[in-house]
Amino acid sequence: MDQRGVILIVDDQPAGRKSMASALFPSEYRLVFAINGQDGLRKAVTLDPVLILMNPRMETLDGFNVCRLVRGNSALREVPILLVTSDDDHDAQRQGIEAGADGYIVKPFDRSEVRARIRTIIRLNRFRKVQDDVDLLHRAEEEVTRHRQQLETLSRRLLQAQEEERRAIARELHDEVGQILTVLKINLVLTQREIRDAIDPRLLSESIDLVDRLIGQVRDLWRNLRPSLLDELGLPAALHALAESAAKRAGVDLELHADPDAERLDPDREITCYRVVQESLTNIIRHARARCVRIALTQSEAYLHLSIIDDGIGFDVEEALSSTSASSHMGLLGMRERLSLVGGSLNIQSRLGQGTQIRMSLPLRGTVVLGKEERNREFIQLNESHE
Repeated sequence: MDQRGVILIVDDQPAGRKSMASALFPSEYRLVFAINGQDGLRKAVTLDPVLILMNPRMETLDGFNVCRLVRGNSALREVPILLVTSDDDHDAQRQGIEAGADGYIVKPFDRSEVRARIRTIIRLNRFRKVQDDVDLLHRAEEEVTRHRQQLETLSRRLLQAQEEERRAIARELHDEVGQILTVLKINLVLTQREIRDAIDPRLLSESIDLVDRLIGQVRDLWRNLRPSLLDELGLPAALHALAESAAKRAGVDLELHADPDAERLDPDREITCYRVVQESLTNIIRHARARCVRIALTQSEAYLHLSIIDDGIGFDVEEALSSTSASSHMGLLGMRERLSLVGGSLNIQSRLGQGTQIRMSLPLRGTVVLGKEERNREFIQLNESHE
């Protein structure tokens, strides 16, 4: 099958078709002939030509009306059209341009000039199509960027609303439930003293122990929902409390190195860093089977750096980040999303049987994101300082 582009020659005069064919032969394009305007329209729709050469003075459906119909067809409106006119037919040349033709060729014509003119207009049209595709791609990229920005704004607002809701629930647990339980424990203790000989003391002791456990669970719950130490004393103090609680709960050897005099961050950055550590420790306790966890929090001139290293069973990072079937995988994606909203970056390295290293870099202020070389350099320095 001939794959060459089609040049459609439309002329109701055999002599006209023959003269154009002789001027173009041999041609790198396939020449197709139409014997009148209606035939030309049918073949244009079917063949999608790269160029239409047409006699404007045809009977029945002249070339001017064919031009208008072609320009009105969404599939054909960009096809270049050249009218073939006589030297003194200035009226046809004017009407043709008004009807949508791209130009005209004057008879009698020079063969080499016609061929050069046709090559030029086809190439220009090809370039225009490429440019249109590039413009379309740019518009699509701008649209994607706009939607991404909208999604980031929505994600940021959702996280802020989530933190506010956590704060409200934590306050309610602390102010209402916590105080009620405390009063209940006091009443039980007083009751135990008053009626020590009336009932089995073990019953009250067990009740007091249950209330104690419940108070501890409620305290852990409100701390996890919204760590008050984060607002009152800052990130290092809040992380120490979080690490101590996780180590006690999971029975792992957990060390945290954090500069107590580190610069305070804005609330969004502090809670982001806290949630990354919280999610990481949750994953380690649930899945890693680690015996030892090391956390380091340091600051450089413009960035906060966090590393979390465990000696657990490890996992396939690429598979985990590409999967949404497990909550831990969603946790990793959530950590990355949280950091991206404040200009941070997350690097996770893990192998089966060789533990996991999570490294985070976060700008102390603004929305600057680490460049690749700077990020690598900071990660190397952080590695060396804690090996």
